[in-house]
Amino acid sequence: MVLTLQAAFQHKAMDYGLYYFLCSLISGNFVGVLHEMQEKKLQTKMEVDMMLNEKLKTIDDAITKKKMIMDGHPVVPLTPAEKMVAYDCAFTLCTRKRDYSSMVYEKYTNCLSERIQERVLPGLMAKNGTELLTEITRLWSEYGEFASFLSKIFAYLDRFYIPRRGLLSLADSMRYYFRNLVCDKLFSKLQEAMMRLIIHEREGGQIDRNLLKTAFYFFLEVEEKGTTHYYEKIEQIMLAEVAAYYTQLSLEWWFWRDTFSNYLRKVDWCLNQEESRAEIYPLQTTKTKLLEVMKYVLLERNAKKWGQKQNTEGLAAGDQYRRSDVCAFGVCKGIRNPQLVGFRVPGEAQKIDQIMEKFSKRYCKCNPKVFSSADTAYALAYSVIMRQTKMEVDMMLNEKLKTIDDAITKKKMIMDGHPVVPLTPAEKMVAYDCVYTLLMRKQSDYCSLVYEKYTNCLSERIQERVLPGLMAKNGTELLTEVTRLWSEYREFASFLLKIFECLDRFYIRRRGLLSLADTMRYYFRNLVCDKLFSKLQEAMMRLIIHEREGGQIDRNLLKTAFYFFLEVEEKGTTHYYEKIEQIMLAEVAAYYTQLSLEWWFWRDTFSNYLRKVDWCLNQEESRAEIYPLQTTKTKLLEVMKYVLLERNAKKWGQKQNTEGLAAGDQDSSAVLAASIAEVMSALLGFAKE
Repeated sequence: MVLTLQAAFQHKAMDYGLYYFLCSLISGNFVGVLHEMQEKKLQTKMEVDMMLNEKLKTIDDAITKKKMIMDGHPVVPLTPAEKMVAYDCAFTLCTRKRDYSSMVYEKYTNCLSERIQERVLPGLMAKNGTELLTEITRLWSEYGEFASFLSKIFAYLDRFYIPRRGLLSLADSMRYYFRNLVCDKLFSKLQEAMMRLIIHEREGGQIDRNLLKTAFYFFLEVEEKGTTHYYEKIEQIMLAEVAAYYTQLSLEWWFWRDTFSNYLRKVDWCLNQEESRAEIYPLQTTKTKLLEVMKYVLLERNAKKWGQKQNTEGLAAGDQYRRSDVCAFGVCKGIRNPQLVGFRVPGEAQKIDQIMEKFSKRYCKCNPKVFSSADTAYALAYSVIMRQTKMEVDMMLNEKLKTIDDAITKKKMIMDGHPVVPLTPAEKMVAYDCVYTLLMRKQSDYCSLVYEKYTNCLSERIQERVLPGLMAKNGTELLTEVTRLWSEYREFASFLLKIFECLDRFYIRRRGLLSLADTMRYYFRNLVCDKLFSKLQEAMMRLIIHEREGGQIDRNLLKTAFYFFLEVEEKGTTHYYEKIEQIMLAEVAAYYTQLSLEWWFWRDTFSNYLRKVDWCLNQEESRAEIYPLQTTKTKLLEVMKYVLLERNAKKWGQKQNTEGLAAGDQDSSAVLAASIAEVMSALLGFAKE
């Protein structure tokens, strides 16, 4: 019996614990067998530990050798066989009964962080400017090569362990550690270095454009998939710098009293130059935003002034065409009506066919001289029946559509203030039932016809009621009216939604069309917002500027206007809001650039300058409370700090050295410095110089 059990154990037919237990029962020596079993367990554990250490050492040796090769040490390159052995070790650890996958994953992440701490950060911390940009792009390339090597060794983790645990993939982990340990630490220095290159080129200097382009692409590569946070921050400061630079430039042109024609030529030249410089930016939207900000600062912001200048001076010969080009602030967008294609499925009328076949045979049998064959009788009788059936269907269709039209017309009259008896729930139910009946008919598909009826009702309401009330208005009147009419339009659309609700349940889903609610917003965007966006944006900017200059405005109206643009947007998008926000940031940059120049012109002391900056930041922060997105306030304050502090850090750093701080201003300076810690550190650097 013992020999049989031993043979089964050797062939792995049973666990060794069960084997020893059965042997002890047979032999009667339970204590001895238990002792032997414990020794066997201890021996097995030691063997497992030795195997684990051996596998980990093999992986470590391959990684260490790769590091030495990359660091330039005279080492024999890794052979494919060595890489395969390292991969096999990781694979073995991940596929054992006792799963070591978490240990292997931790090994991978530790290798990444150690490489950054040992190789990347020491090579970057002491560098600035173009040296920093050159070095970080080189080290990112090296780090990518090292991470690629690791991903081949630890590739098995991506197949099972990582997806099951919901962890970052190997490629995502590589970017995550570089972002956290390098980019977050050095972002302000990298941004400053890139801005110096951009400003230097704008002022006529020569720069390494390939280096700048590589830096932009580096930030896009290191981002988490689907995000562009670093790039957006840099883009925001770029737009603020463009607004500040061209505001200052336009003031100089006005100061020297350029003619209107010369002003237009300079604007045209600047636009062309900026467009050519923007070719290296990786996202096409950046160039578009830059040009829009420039047009706003150089043209739209001072439209009244240079309009008067044009009237008093006229245009020089040959400049008329340039005026038409430069003044094209917006691109006219055509209204895109959805192409609704309907189709009808005719019934086969099988019962009629069978009855008519019997009728024709019977008729020819009873009247042999009337028709030459039964087919003639069949054809004539069938055509008569089908004609009568079609007339009945058409009458039913017209009746149902008329009932729907009557309910909609009555709702319009009630909303327009006519003395009409309100719609009863029964009338609404009848209209809904008509729609339902048309959609549920088997012989004819009227779904497309009903959907077209819904869209026509929306567009007609906009053409009849909304647009006539808006076209002649401007400023606050326009904002008040558009928010009121939007509220009315939503009420009307809500009424239609209840009548046409069946469309959303079947037809729209199957055809992949816009839902009823989305269609309602779509038509308002295309027929109203796209036409009047520039006027609405101008009205909102006037309110914001008027309040910034100390005037009183209706803040609730401005807040309602912001929320209106968010409500009318397609789900998940904020295109209108982003455009307005972009112009707001440009205006902030332009306004405070102009203001800071006035403060310098009157030769304010450094202490007074700090007090004014502090006061402006607090005022802007309180004004920004009405903006619906919290990010807008953050962006506004960042742009202000850049324009008022970072952009002129050297100048007001020298001013601090020559003047010092007035008595009692140390506390306010400290408070301000806390909010702009990076700027103050830069200032102290200049003070030491």
